[in-house]
Amino acid sequence: MESGDRNALVGCADGSLLVVDVGAGRILEQIPAHENSCSCVGLTPDMLGCYSGGGDKTVKLWQFELIEDPTGESKAKVLSLLHTRTLELEESVLCVKISPNNKFIAVGLLDSTVKIFFLDSFKFYLSLYGHKLPVHCLDISYDSNIIATGSADRNVKIWGMDFGDCHKSIFAHNDSVTSLQFVPSTHYFFTTSKDGKVKQWDADTYDNIITLNGHAGECHGVSVGAGGLHVASCGTDRALRLYARTDEPLVLGDTDEQEEGLATGDTHAPVPGLPGLNMPTKKTIGAEKAADSILECLTIGAEYKKEAAAAPGQAVQPPALMLAYNCYSAEDFLAETVKKIRSSDLEEALLLLPFSAACQIVRMLPKLLDRGDNAELFCRLAIFLLKVHHAPLVANQRLLKHMIQIQAKAAMRLGELRDMVGYNVHALQWLQREAEAADSEQLFRDATAERRTRDKRRRTRQGLKRPIVTVT
Repeated sequence: MESGDRNALVGCADGSLLVVDVGAGRILEQIPAHENSCSCVGLTPDMLGCYSGGGDKTVKLWQFELIEDPTGESKAKVLSLLHTRTLELEESVLCVKISPNNKFIAVGLLDSTVKIFFLDSFKFYLSLYGHKLPVHCLDISYDSNIIATGSADRNVKIWGMDFGDCHKSIFAHNDSVTSLQFVPSTHYFFTTSKDGKVKQWDADTYDNIITLNGHAGECHGVSVGAGGLHVASCGTDRALRLYARTDEPLVLGDTDEQEEGLATGDTHAPVPGLPGLNMPTKKTIGAEKAADSILECLTIGAEYKKEAAAAPGQAVQPPALMLAYNCYSAEDFLAETVKKIRSSDLEEALLLLPFSAACQIVRMLPKLLDRGDNAELFCRLAIFLLKVHHAPLVANQRLLKHMIQIQAKAAMRLGELRDMVGYNVHALQWLQREAEAADSEQLFRDATAERRTRDKRRRTRQGLKRPIVTVT
């Protein structure tokens, strides 16, 4: 929102910037800002301009100006943007923030780093390394001393702006961190994640102050009010939630987060929507390796599918790792990967996967169930993922047809397994009856033969006891 809450700036996927009149509900101007998607938009601290970052590897600075209404609907002047400077980078831009002292500009890049430049000259200042996956969000504290970054690796890192040293790395969420913002005039900040939760943190003590179970799906944005008394969040459940600060005292030792535990902690976390049912949540080396192998399999399979789709009708050579498993499709590669994971590590490995990976597996499960083999393993995968990610999976309309196919095909495969087991059980029972009948017949024959032997011996003994009679 522009100062005065009369206009809004919107970054679009086609790279354009929209200047919107909020009161009239109309677009004042559409500016072709970037050649690729516009990933972030924000106001400069002096409120006299704004900045935008895009997939074309640039950050552009804009200055507000008033012009005549180009539509002629109003005689009053309307807001417009004047491009002033451009910062060119080596990677796609994911997030941008200008420090409140108007001295630095921090840029999160696709290569998982954050680069900080002097705002006046665009001269390089610091580079922040440490995240394993791209940084989706960042913010700088009101005194420009601390910068916090949130990444797809589920971690939030707190850095010093003076030397770029990492003060603390926090395993913040069970899925990618999507948004982060400091509370004005404090070192508190809020984070949101694809796990649907909104959390508040203290950047000085690194404590999790409160956890809000905000959304029934992925949570993509958070905004803190100017006075810090209200927080708004939005998510894929098509809900916009507003939270108000209360006067109720909060003791950190009594928070629910301490009782619940993280997905990779030493305690057992209850499955959402299924109270009383605990899942194995103690991270092991085997589970980590299994999760990494699944993620690697999904990444290679997705790239192979893209190459095959880009060359229809042509034979595309599978990657070397897929050929090593003798697999020629992403589904077969996933099946071979999952089959090699120990049964005791499988569920924990699935818990360590981000929700995006779980969605990829759900999309591949119908074809896996069509194979006919290892149906019990694939049904176990489907049931466990549905238990853990039930709410966001149900909220995702794109997965609806896959869920219906999984339900039908899993029921068919389980029915086949039930019939096969029932057939084998009845066959074993028939064999048992035949064996028992043969045994009883043999016992009868043995008993009859033994009785005949006893009778013969008895007659023999009786014949020897008869008196000898002589006939003259």
